[in-house]
Amino acid sequence: MGSGLGILDSMKKIFFADAVVADVQSNFVTSFGVLLYHVALADNTFLDAERNCILKVLAERGIESESERDRLFELIAAQHASRVDLYEFSHEVKENLSYEERYQVVHDLFRVAFSDSELHNDEVEHIRKIAGLLHVPHDNFIRAKINARNSAPNESDK
Repeated sequence: MGSGLGILDSMKKIFFADAVVADVQSNFVTSFGVLLYHVALADNTFLDAERNCILKVLAERGIESESERDRLFELIAAQHASRVDLYEFSHEVKENLSYEERYQVVHDLFRVAFSDSELHNDEVEHIRKIAGLLHVPHDNFIRAKINARNSAPNESDK
């Protein structure tokens, strides 16, 4: 009898493995999006340029469908509104990425911060805190900031 339960558990793992992987990926993408959204709100304004930048970053990270990105964005905003625990969201991201990918997250956070053509001190401090939680050292925090600034659109590009 006891072995029957073990087989059932094994079958559940086989049949639900894809669902578990999808759930982990969904949590990761949502957490990543919440971090982007959090930085966009750090200066107490949320502009279309910041929303567009977040959607662009999500597209670059594999969310191909525009409608899927829009739904994800709504989920991100709701998650952010319901709880802003940077540690929890950062931990979810950190656990699923290599060091280089975590560096890229910090770079993407700066892209969002620069997307409105102004980098505010509050945005920098939020990114600094997130970079620390992601275990990205200060020298690479600065490198991400410089690289994002150099790739940011100029006012004349808009």
